[in-house]
Amino acid sequence: MGWLDGEVALITGGGSGIGRAVVERYVEEGARVCVVDLVEDRIAELRQALGDKVHGVVADVTTLEGNKRAIAETVAAFGKLDIFVANAGIGDAFREIVDIPEQDVAAIYKEIFDVNVLGVWLVQNYRSSFAQEIGSNGVDGLIAKLAERNKAASSGTKS
Repeated sequence: MGWLDGEVALITGGGSGIGRAVVERYVEEGARVCVVDLVEDRIAELRQALGDKVHGVVADVTTLEGNKRAIAETVAAFGKLDIFVANAGIGDAFREIVDIPEQDVAAIYKEIFDVNVLGVWLVQNYRSSFAQEIGSNGVDGLIAKLAERNKAASSGTKS
């Protein structure tokens, strides 16, 4: 018996790296997992390795539509949503900011913050609607305390 038996998780960026390890561990612990990733082949690999315990959604976490679809597909596939892991994230490839060409700084900043912060904000914004959709009153627990109530902006940038 695993510590996540019967639980359903939605994990963004679950197709590779830390996200994939989290998916594998959650399944090992008894959860069913919906994986959100931009690369369909990564999702296919997980489905092949982990079977029907995994459902995949190719979606962009920087869009409200992508997040809504991921939530809807999780509920459609598994009947509920208990855990949300905002794992999708990107970095600056370990470059010093002074090594980034001036003309690229704004675009790189926007891309990083869109994935790492906006993606979480969009779920926070949509949370009351999908909580009603899935019949959850414990919305703060559902979001796994990613952002303190009434502090989404500062919590999102410090997580």
